[in-house]
Amino acid sequence: IQELLGHSQAVVSLVAWEDCIASGAWDATVRVWDTSTARPAIILAAHTKPVSCLAVAGPHICSGSWDSSIKVWDV
Repeated sequence: IQELLGHSQAVVSLVAWEDCIASGAWDATVRVWDTSTARPAIILAAHTKPVSCLAVAGPHICSGSWDSSIKVWDV
């Protein structure tokens, strides 16, 4: 079992593709994890309230938040 630690509050959304996992949490961040190292490769912080949903669309991660916004990230 691999454990990915880094969020400071509850994780409420996940999406996986290729060798990556993205997680969204109540700490208002999205973390993109490299599963080979179990460390966050990228930390995306632009929401002001919890991240409630995630989706992958081509080279983008889309995040929805309780701040009433959707962010589209190039990763």
